[in-house]
Amino acid sequence: MSTSQNLTGYITAITKAPEVVVLSFQEKGQSSALALTIDAHRYFNVFPAGDPELNVEVIAVIEHHDNDIIVTNVYNPNGDFIAADELPELEAWDADSMSSEEQDVYERLKKEREHFLASVFLSDEELAELAGEHEFEKRQQPERIDYGNPVTGEGGRDE
Repeated sequence: MSTSQNLTGYITAITKAPEVVVLSFQEKGQSSALALTIDAHRYFNVFPAGDPELNVEVIAVIEHHDNDIIVTNVYNPNGDFIAADELPELEAWDADSMSSEEQDVYERLKKEREHFLASVFLSDEELAELAGEHEFEKRQQPERIDYGNPVTGEGGRDE
């Protein structure tokens, strides 16, 4: 049997580990805090726009399944509401069906950068011009500033 419960409070901290994300949740009107855990592969289902703001009033929706407690949603009741059907790209993205390699953002960005660099084409003249500019900049010595005597303050030049 499954029951749903809404908790109103504040997320005070987010701790990320490879397998789980722990939200420190201070329930409104309570002196103790809760540790709400979300499986790492479900984290972006709960927070599709990225990490939530800390210390802002939110409602956490949790479901009780026998001995398991699952965080199904966390939202700001005073925040902007965007219907899911207005974001068709979210329908196509299902983290449960994606491999860890497909979810690796850094690897994807690295591949995009490599693809971009491979698409850049410079002629021999442009490469020679860039090399010349680089050599010119290397040969220029930075201007040395004479600060004078740091103890007495004498000498040096003002700018």
